[in-house]
Amino acid sequence: MSIGFSPKLPLQYNNADGPYLLNKTYEEVIKQNIKMILLTTQGSRCMDPEFGVGLRQLLFEQDEQHTQGDILARINKQISKYMPFIALQDVNIITASDHQIQLVLKYKIIPLDLSQIFSVDLISTTNN
Repeated sequence: MSIGFSPKLPLQYNNADGPYLLNKTYEEVIKQNIKMILLTTQGSRCMDPEFGVGLRQLLFEQDEQHTQGDILARINKQISKYMPFIALQDVNIITASDHQIQLVLKYKIIPLDLSQIFSVDLISTTNN
């Protein structure tokens, strides 16, 4: 059995790691935590209703200028509150088409003095 910091999400059975595949580096844990902050809808965690950016809900906003500003403000607020050891260096929001967003975060892990990039593509699954 190998040693890790947390289970990788989504959970995957893995004989080598024990019951589940594990995040084995700080960088993996941090990327997973950033993903959780970005995709979690505020109010969905009953013990911490303020947690989350809720990117999926912002796919349906009409005012692109306002939406991008709102996304940036939410990301900055959430990262500074829940991951104060991260310094955001750049956030790019690319709107590919209606109801499709690509978000690219460049950040520095301050204690490790290490820069990383995280990217997520969001596409609406509803047909209107």
